[in-house]
Amino acid sequence: MVRLMMQRTDPVNPSAPGHLLRNPEELPTANRASLAGFGGLHGGLLLGLLTGELAASGIDRPLRFVTAQFHRPAKGTIEFATEEPEIGRSISRVRGSALDSGRTLMTATAVFSDAEGPTVSADIATGVARSFPDVRPPEQCEPVLFPIEFVPFTQHLEIRPTDSNLPFRGGNRPTLSAWVRLVEDDDAPDVGRLIMLLDSMAPSLAGLLDYPAVLPTLELSVRLFSDLPAEDSPWILLHATTHHFEGGWLDERIDAWTPNGTLAGTATQVRLLR
Repeated sequence: MVRLMMQRTDPVNPSAPGHLLRNPEELPTANRASLAGFGGLHGGLLLGLLTGELAASGIDRPLRFVTAQFHRPAKGTIEFATEEPEIGRSISRVRGSALDSGRTLMTATAVFSDAEGPTVSADIATGVARSFPDVRPPEQCEPVLFPIEFVPFTQHLEIRPTDSNLPFRGGNRPTLSAWVRLVEDDDAPDVGRLIMLLDSMAPSLAGLLDYPAVLPTLELSVRLFSDLPAEDSPWILLHATTHHFEGGWLDERIDAWTPNGTLAGTATQVRLLR
């Protein structure tokens, strides 16, 4: 199944990323220049849009994880193609692509399931649970502005670092932590927004660098452990850290927490220093 984003003729201003996730048919009329990441349409937004197409392919189960490979920057007309879902007894899979004139921009596989595994003892569950970071709430953290000419997409974000280790300032560790939200409204993140926001931080290696560097994503995998908790806050706490860096290749992990201390999702990224 191929769905082409057709040009709208009525006057709209579909340039806010959250709006586009709810109304993907308005992508052709969006201010694409303001939505750029490293070289083309912001990768997290593109994956959020493609995941929405995969979820709409006839699967009535919650998303558990989605993994995408980025083949080239998304600069032209975007269309989405989805394969027939594989519907199992407890797990469903569906694959899809984002295309530009037949050229593959991104491929992704999403896994959906309503299955729950067996319970374990409270001691085991507590022993492996990730603890909410000891950070100040967003209203006690100062916002920072990043040069939009470097990554234009940041103009749609409010970013409030939780400590003094900032990207490209020559810090002392390859870790970044910040409260992040979209500035367009006060809506709490849904699945599409969470996927996008998990790709909204600067690369964690930037916590060590003292110069702007381009580190585009080659692969992004997002995992959701349960249904998103009921929240009335637009904020997500992102904590990104480098697991390994060698030969220009960066392997990092990002955790996303809601203000009430719930781990909403995690992501792993493979980046390449240009």
